[in-house]
Amino acid sequence: MKKSKYISFVMALFIGFSLTTTVSSCKTKEGCGLEDQYSAKTDKRTGELSNQRGNSNLFDKKRVSKSKKRKG
Repeated sequence: MKKSKYISFVMALFIGFSLTTTVSSCKTKEGCGLEDQYSAKTDKRTGELSNQRGNSNLFDKKRVSKSKKRKG
């Protein structure tokens, strides 16, 4: 009696695990919502990728101005 309960419990766990791993939250041929959220920004008119460069703020303004003066 105990073995049959154990086997049925293990089978239920196996079936539950296999169902949860095969179910996907993304729709077929549509992609996930997270892909749109984290994708690179595009130009609204042309749809091309943005060419803007960001500021890193690695150095403070005083140091950047000194290095620009040294370069020439």
